[in-house]
Amino acid sequence: MVIDKTGRLHIVYYSEEGGNYKPYYRTVNFTGSNRNETEFSDQIAIADRDTSSAFFRPGEYFAIQLDNNGIPHVAWSDGRDNEMDIYYAHGLTEIPPSFNIVLLIVIIAIISTISLVTIFYIRHRRKLQPITDKVDKTMKERRKAYRKTFLYFCETSKKFSHTFTEFCENCGGKASLRKATKNDYEKYMPELK
Repeated sequence: MVIDKTGRLHIVYYSEEGGNYKPYYRTVNFTGSNRNETEFSDQIAIADRDTSSAFFRPGEYFAIQLDNNGIPHVAWSDGRDNEMDIYYAHGLTEIPPSFNIVLLIVIIAIISTISLVTIFYIRHRRKLQPITDKVDKTMKERRKAYRKTFLYFCETSKKFSHTFTEFCENCGGKASLRKATKNDYEKYMPELK
């Protein structure tokens, strides 16, 4: 076992399961006001293969050290290939700070992008809405003015006229003018731009 700068204990050990040994690693945090309460981490298997219990004292050579970054390095004896050998492994006990920073940057970038797109969309919609309303209002006013100006309709030319005469000013037809109806305006009134 070894203790790190924060007071956390790192331990390595063999566990016998089904007649075989397997090396494990875990940490112990001491909490509470007197640091007398223990919190064990989940155990992590160090090796992917078991050692037969036929070997005496397989954990006789078992060592753990932490490097400057708090990463555990483990050396142990293992009889997995029918002979006792020394093995080595190292790993991380927690996510390194640099990974946390990168993850935080990615999350901030995603949130910022979504926020900017939303703000742009809302502002763009606000700009378009008044213009659309203004155009609709202008078109209504022009249609209203057109109806007040062109009160007559020619049955022959299917066009409107502003004066009632004996002959249509558009086609020259005689007695083809009459008072324009709502249906005439809906069907034949030109699009006003």
